[in-house]
Amino acid sequence: MKIKAICAALAAFLVFGAAAFGAELVSYPVADIGVTLGIPAEYNYVFTRDISDDDPILADWGISKGELFENGNIYLEALTEDQNDELIVMAMDTDWSEMYYDFNTVSDEDLMALAEYTHSLVDKDGGANVAYDEYVLFKGQPQVPFIKAKGRFQTDTAEGGVVQYVTVLNGSFYTLSFNFYGGAVSEADDALTEEVVSALTFDAVKAPKKSKDSLLYVVVIVALVAVIAGLLLVIRRQKYSLKAPENGAAAEEPAATAGTAETEREE
Repeated sequence: MKIKAICAALAAFLVFGAAAFGAELVSYPVADIGVTLGIPAEYNYVFTRDISDDDPILADWGISKGELFENGNIYLEALTEDQNDELIVMAMDTDWSEMYYDFNTVSDEDLMALAEYTHSLVDKDGGANVAYDEYVLFKGQPQVPFIKAKGRFQTDTAEGGVVQYVTVLNGSFYTLSFNFYGGAVSEADDALTEEVVSALTFDAVKAPKKSKDSLLYVVVIVALVAVIAGLLLVIRRQKYSLKAPENGAAAEEPAATAGTAETEREE
């Protein structure tokens, strides 16, 4: 029993508590999508679906819970106090993600082909207002590989850099979008995103129900990845009018802790 306790404590330290070796990460379990995130402590505001409709922080920010989670695929949004850095976590269950099921079953070559095709689709979509100039496979998260893309976005109200991580696991599609407003992604920003994704854990990794080798699945998932990639700017445009509390009273603590969502993922 003592050995198990020591191992558990060591694991928790390595994932979330090693501030001396990187950012100080605060653990946020999001049970509704089966993940636990380590979010940097400087992200003062963390909104999850279990936030109360009458939570004072919503009134301070001049937004309702319904507006905050108007996009049914958003499960967490975190922002620094100055709103210059933002993390949006989305998840979706669809027929195509169920067919593809798990990026662990896809070769590196096919994943890079998928990333390249996605990149070209987004670049051709003028409505996305985002251009990716780099994409790689990220394998720092031990349970599943991610496609990592870096680029810049510009709208009528905002501009900056973006780093987005995409994966499919257990039949679900996940994206983590890091938005940095006002400038390009710095080396420190990039390193922080990798630290957060590396610390992410999935509650379980389930075996695929059947083999999925058809190229058709690649084409379908790539098209939908491109659509989701464009969503990150739509989300921010809808909420860019958010104002931090003038009195600063709520800046000391996260806006909400993660928990069970009140609505289900949309297919």
